[in-house]
Amino acid sequence: MKDQANIAVEKILDLQKRLADADSELKKQSKSLLQKEHELEVKESNIKHQQHELKRLKADEDVLSDMIREYNGIDIDFSCY
Repeated sequence: MKDQANIAVEKILDLQKRLADADSELKKQSKSLLQKEHELEVKESNIKHQQHELKRLKADEDVLSDMIREYNGIDIDFSCY
């Protein structure tokens, strides 16, 4: 009977250790996921900023093209740039 009790205790201790290891791995994976989500948010923000800047530059180019056309009275196509 004592051997069965010892075996049961060993199984319980083993299960507790496995549970603690699984919990530790879950926390590690959760932290990694949060880091990846943050990196993705930063990249998305950078992309939006770059798209906004590209639109601004395109608008500036259009204004400059119009000014050059008016000044010189010619039609210049800047679309290839």
